[in-house]
Amino acid sequence: MDWSRTRAYALGLGQIYLNLKGREAKGIVSPGAEAEAVQDDLTARLMALHDPKTHQRIVDAVYKAADIYSGPFIGNAAELQVGLADGYRVSWQTTLGGSPPGIVHPNMKKWSGDHSGYDFKSTAGTLISSRPLVSDVSRIIDIAPTVLRYFDVTIPADIDGQPLF
Repeated sequence: MDWSRTRAYALGLGQIYLNLKGREAKGIVSPGAEAEAVQDDLTARLMALHDPKTHQRIVDAVYKAADIYSGPFIGNAAELQVGLADGYRVSWQTTLGGSPPGIVHPNMKKWSGDHSGYDFKSTAGTLISSRPLVSDVSRIIDIAPTVLRYFDVTIPADIDGQPLF
């Protein structure tokens, strides 16, 4: 990889990081306006991706870190989170830091636990509780503080989310 020409890189399950000056050892993208322009360009390109065989859209959404994350550690988050369309996922190689050829790579093997890069807004979830909840809205980030409160453990001040009961 030629880091002197790399403006962004992907790791894991749909996270895209910018090669930021001041954060990355060989960063080339300046924080601020240049970083925003790179994010906007990548978002537009990702949203335009279509499967060459089926012509289906591959990406349902691309989220900027500030739109989905909060708290003092947001600087550690990927600048972009890709929400893949139903039927698409990252490749096995991608989760291990590789890059298979082509835009769409067949990945039909069943994954145990199926960690994936689906669009979180379209991924259904159900919360079942025998206790009354303090709010009508529950979020996954509320689970950790709820468990801590349940076990009577002090909830750190910098934790995201709120106890559900």
